[in-house]
Amino acid sequence: MAMEKLILFQVNEQVLGMDVEYVRAIEAVTDFVCVPNAPANIEGIINLRGEVIPVYSLHKKFNFPMKTLGEESQLIIARGENATFALIVDGVNEIHVMQEGEFVEPPQVLQSSETTYMQGIATVNNTLVLCIDINQLVSELEMERVQSFLERVTKSES
Repeated sequence: MAMEKLILFQVNEQVLGMDVEYVRAIEAVTDFVCVPNAPANIEGIINLRGEVIPVYSLHKKFNFPMKTLGEESQLIIARGENATFALIVDGVNEIHVMQEGEFVEPPQVLQSSETTYMQGIATVNNTLVLCIDINQLVSELEMERVQSFLERVTKSES
């Protein structure tokens, strides 16, 4: 098991986790710029310390009902191998230190081209936590669209 610590967060009623190695910051949700014709799961963009970052909706990705952004809503700034995203979450719960036996690979029945983002399942405080892999969350096609989109947006700001 490569993961030593998980950041646990809420999206709707679901507790999700991600390796803290990829987390660069946790930010309050600030106003972000909605961009018409952006890729499907992109809510908009933010400028975080001089870097234009796409705001990615896990609600849309997982077909969860959208919630109104509230005081508990946060942005997890996650940097994968190919890009940085601000993931909208309904709240960050904790950083959990993984113990032996808490993490298992996803069951074969759940593995498909639609669930490549699923790194595994952890049991934390008797709760099943779906662990996502930021490097697999965004498909290659979606990543190409996001990169093209960001290039257009940053050129128009110049």
